[in-house]
Amino acid sequence: MTEDLAAEFRRFAREDCSGRVGSPSPLYEHLSLAIADDPELRQLAAATREEQPPPMALLAAVQSLLFDDPNHRLAAFYPSVDGETKPVDDTTFAAFKAFCRTHNREIRDLLSTRRVQTNTVRRSACLLPAFEYVSRAVDRAPLGLIEIGSSAGLNLLWDRYGYRYDDRAVGDAASPVEIECELRGRIEPPLPEAMPPVGSRRGVDLHPLDVTDDADRQWLDALIWPEHDERRANVRHAAEIAAEEPPTIYEGDVCALLDEVVDRVPVDQPVCLYNSYVLYQLSDAQRADLYDLVSKLGRQRDLYWLSCEWAMEIASPTITLYRYEDGVHSGELLARFHGHGEWLDWLQR
Repeated sequence: MTEDLAAEFRRFAREDCSGRVGSPSPLYEHLSLAIADDPELRQLAAATREEQPPPMALLAAVQSLLFDDPNHRLAAFYPSVDGETKPVDDTTFAAFKAFCRTHNREIRDLLSTRRVQTNTVRRSACLLPAFEYVSRAVDRAPLGLIEIGSSAGLNLLWDRYGYRYDDRAVGDAASPVEIECELRGRIEPPLPEAMPPVGSRRGVDLHPLDVTDDADRQWLDALIWPEHDERRANVRHAAEIAAEEPPTIYEGDVCALLDEVVDRVPVDQPVCLYNSYVLYQLSDAQRADLYDLVSKLGRQRDLYWLSCEWAMEIASPTITLYRYEDGVHSGELLARFHGHGEWLDWLQR
């Protein structure tokens, strides 16, 4: 098993931390490659709970504990803790391994109980044109939002944020959450003049994070990579907004709860499901069950599903809209996007 983990850490370093998919993290790239070659730390990573990605889980667990131990020599390499960025060197991994040995039990506790539930608030900039696209399709009827895998629910509050797409400002200019997104490609996305109306907002998550709970907020913070200051600031500001008016989040398996949650959406609100980087954590059987359930619900009422996930065939994250209108199912590829929301390439004319 640990040999499989070696390959997983190398893939994480090569494809994620290098900046190929998301924003780069030189620290996590360096550490992941070193962990891949270290049997002791691979064995520690093996304590990660089933269906969770060990590289992200282990690195988040270490950062969370480092927040509580800021005087450890490892903190010098974490701008999220130390406030400055010290480049990785030949002492970085030794400090990391020493920290893991000191906090072995606490790390194992986090790996066995916590989940990778990153709220990448910047993805709301990629979702916003998709919500506008759906809103136009339903003649601006207030949307009944349901987020699958909502974590702390921060991306349920996308209409409370301010956005800048190149030189165009959209949304709440007074919001403390300010998100920038580069537009790529030749097709202009449907950016709203006024935010799409929202009738209700609900989320479903196996273990929701509570933004009013200190431990949950720390874990949410720990899931943000150390060098990503802007991402961290936006998550913290979004958590403050959520704490003032928390969205309704149902705890449990989406396949067991979705029928009930959809039923709670008033009939005059078109149901708009969405998810981002969630389905990879489901087994093949669970994904099949979810597709079957959504198809069943789509035969009962109009439903729009925005699925933002990695697409193997084009090696990019994509936004796909599945429509269920008058019992008829159709699908369309709307956009490609950067894993952390830094750019959007709109594809639908």
